[in-house]
Amino acid sequence: MRSVSQPKYRTGFSLLEVMLALSILGVSAAILAQIMQIGSDNGLRARLITQAQMLCESKMNEIVLSSTTTQSATWTPLTLGDANAEWFFQIQNISAEQKSLVGVVVSISDAESIKQNGKPLARLVQWIVDPSLNLDKKPTIDNSGTNLSSSSSSASSGSSSGGVQ
Repeated sequence: MRSVSQPKYRTGFSLLEVMLALSILGVSAAILAQIMQIGSDNGLRARLITQAQMLCESKMNEIVLSSTTTQSATWTPLTLGDANAEWFFQIQNISAEQKSLVGVVVSISDAESIKQNGKPLARLVQWIVDPSLNLDKKPTIDNSGTNLSSSSSSASSGSSSGGVQ
């Protein structure tokens, strides 16, 4: 007599299925780790650039408030309260077509960026009134009401120096 064979039901995964699932899991975990590393690096870079932009604005404000346009051709160390970071700045003057204006370019970088490519992390350009014109000082007036510090004659024949007539 023949015996009736009963159908075999699988009760678990085969070794091939387990190996395939583990390899897919490993590859996806490696890809996710790479994505996390890239995201972390980009976050740190963005933080560094933001700090450089803030320092650049601060240095530009110092220059504008001091009314001097000193130029530093080389990278000069920036003194900060934070001893962990090494920041450097560079100031350049740009001449303008208009004689009363001067362009000031402030560049900020950290030591690592200067060593790698020599390019600044942040750069700010601002046009300011030429400090050598001494326009920020009040004119001195003698007792008769005559302006002593003005180099141009105030008795111009009908010409105006600007504005609406």
